[in-house]
Amino acid sequence: MSSQQIKSIRIAKEIRQLNSGIEQHGISCVANDDCLTVEFSGPKGSLFEDERFNLLVTFDEKYPFTPPRLKLKTPIYHPNIDKGGLICLNILRMPPTGTYNPTMTVESILLSVQLLLSSPNPHDPLRSDAASDYLLNKEIYDEKVRKQIEENRKSSLVDQINT
Repeated sequence: MSSQQIKSIRIAKEIRQLNSGIEQHGISCVANDDCLTVEFSGPKGSLFEDERFNLLVTFDEKYPFTPPRLKLKTPIYHPNIDKGGLICLNILRMPPTGTYNPTMTVESILLSVQLLLSSPNPHDPLRSDAASDYLLNKEIYDEKVRKQIEENRKSSLVDQINT
């Protein structure tokens, strides 16, 4: 079996798995060629509860032997997610600097992203400003998160009005 066939079979299986668990985790996806467009809910009990996030998951030709690449399309103020949507999470990197392995599923990775939203790792940041706020003044961090959420809601409302 070719690597392209392995990749295609694996991605199809993972899409079925993701869409069958939509009620449980609030994750849904649509497949396009070598990528998934994913929508997921913010974690319950977090600042991001009741928020919806859009994420692009792309797969290279070696998937599942290499990790998928994730890019959060929804703006967010978070120590481990940069302004361009790149996510710092050790399961998205190969050993020795990361912990990705081919048995990990997209679902498990997305659940880890949800967990990261409620439990940032300010000691391995992509955004030093957010990490500093989180560590030194949590009230300021929380306020900046709320402000970004409010901006996202206003932007979404404008988009709905214009369509």
